[in-house]
Amino acid sequence: MPNLKNIEKVKELSASFKEAKAIYFTEYHGLNVEQITKLRSMFFKENIDYKVAKNTLIKIVLKNSEIGDL
Repeated sequence: MPNLKNIEKVKELSASFKEAKAIYFTEYHGLNVEQITKLRSMFFKENIDYKVAKNTLIKIVLKNSEIGDL
């Protein structure tokens, strides 16, 4: 049974995906703190919403959305 935290995260991600003009998936493993901070700073300057989520939750959002049909 899913917990309330994950249910809320799926709702939040669903809303973000519906409003997005584009969605980018990134791999952050191997980046150090300085590099991630720089990446987040660049995103902030360009008004890009950066979220970290579990792959399982993203798959649920995609399955339940029109995006998953692509």
